Amino acid sequence: QYPTPASLFFSSLRACAASDPLNGPRHDTYRRHLGCVYESLLTQQLLGLPHLTESDLRTSGRSKTPDVLLLSPVSMPVKGGRRMSVCWIDSKAMYGDPVTHRSNVDQARSYVNRYGPGVVLYWFGAAVGGDDDVGIIEYGVPEVEGIGDL
Repeated sequence: QYPTPASLFFSSLRACAASDPLNGPRHDTYRRHLGCVYESLLTQQLLGLPHLTESDLRTSGRSKTPDVLLLSPVSMPVKGGRRMSVCWIDSKAMYGDPVTHRSNVDQARSYVNRYGPGVVLYWFGAAVGGDDDVGIIEYGVPEVEGIGDL
């Protein structure tokens, strides 16, 4: 008995999906899980700062949602040695290389238009700097000050 073309196709498809270390379903599941772990770490680091999570924002009906929306802006040191007023934080459990960052900038700009300036947090470092409205922080949340201290 010979295999049918459909069975050969699906067998090949399963083999390809299982062997792709960068774009396969197993890797996507791992990346999603890692993102959730680091979003949780972000909210733990923000204990004491009033904020809403992405889940809180989605529950209230908002479609464009950073990982954290601060209820009051804070002053935060960002990459490049300056401080900026921060209204939101978007967590990225990855290294911020220039190509990756370019793909994240449009998303961050939509948050600026809705919520004001904010930061992208690259947990594994970044080779890029930010600008006036979208700052870059690395490895975790730095010490923050209330906006009155700017």
